[in-house]
Amino acid sequence: CDNCPDVTNQDQADADEDGIGDACDVCPNDPDNDIDEDGVCGDIDNCPSTPNTDQADFDEDEIGDVCDNCPQTTNNDQQNSDSDSYGDVCDNCPNYANENQQNSDEDSYGDVCDNCPTTTNEDQQNSDADGYGDACDNCPTVTNPTQTNSDNDSHGDVCDNCIYDDNEDQADEDADDIGTVCDNCPETYNPEQINSDNDSHGDECDNCPEDDNEDQADSDGDGIGDVCAFICGDVNNNGNINILDITYLLNYIYRGAAAPPFMQSADVNEDHRINILDVTYLLSYIFLGGPAPHCPTLWP
Repeated sequence: CDNCPDVTNQDQADADEDGIGDACDVCPNDPDNDIDEDGVCGDIDNCPSTPNTDQADFDEDEIGDVCDNCPQTTNNDQQNSDSDSYGDVCDNCPNYANENQQNSDEDSYGDVCDNCPTTTNEDQQNSDADGYGDACDNCPTVTNPTQTNSDNDSHGDVCDNCIYDDNEDQADEDADDIGTVCDNCPETYNPEQINSDNDSHGDECDNCPEDDNEDQADSDGDGIGDVCAFICGDVNNNGNINILDITYLLNYIYRGAAAPPFMQSADVNEDHRINILDVTYLLSYIFLGGPAPHCPTLWP
């Protein structure tokens, strides 16, 4: 019944209540008696469960280096919110487990919590709150979590004034929010981009908005394209269809007189030739109630 049978200890004192009397207990205040067996009793061991004979403590926080979750940064409370092996004060993502502490851009944020993992952005500014920091967001002031960029310039679709045409400078001469390179009227304000004839010229700047005329030819320079400037059958271009057009046409065909201002206006039967058949067609229309002239829009 002696807690130190080989050592005299009349009082049988046993401070740590481990059944070994203080007089013969190598760790009288450590009931586990140096559980890590490093020669340092647990009550004074800065890593009581991890062997560390040298008791090294670089950051002097009373937690030994070998068991400190931030061995180079003082953190007595050893707070570790994400339960990886790094304490909050030295974890580059304290709220996201990231054991490898990967940090591609070498700012102070690990990749798993960095809103620009490959672009340094210490302030993590994210003006549009879309998950992408301003430094790497292709639309930093417009929310676009998908970062869709159809033309592969540096502007995302939601803020690109030419979604399908690479236009890094975003030039917009007419300030209609349609970039110059994709605007069907680059010098005329037309945000709706209406194009009734489906050529490449919008109605606002097309000299024949209802007739496809890619070349915008305008022989007389009046601002009206050739393909829509004439009246079919108005051979002399005076604004009327009458006997004068027949005489004009006859003089051109048989006397070598001046050609019609718009050759297509004389091809009233649309056979792409001007001859006596056009004269008889026009006579029939004017005097016999025949079918209306039907001319080609372009002349070969």
